[in-house]
Amino acid sequence: MNPIFTPMGSLTLAFAIVSIFWIAKNIVEGRKAENQIREAKIKKFNNSSIYEQKKRLNQILNK
Repeated sequence: MNPIFTPMGSLTLAFAIVSIFWIAKNIVEGRKAENQIREAKIKKFNNSSIYEQKKRLNQILNK
């Protein structure tokens, strides 16, 4: 067995672990951001007048 295989395999394994961790972290942070945006839209929608709510709903339905 070539002596380069062990360090190269370790490096590959370390890179794979870091990549998987980074991807998982980005997915979690993305979901948090989507939830925050959704909550902000709901809060904004609930604070508006009935006329504005009706106007927004009509715009959504007309799309």
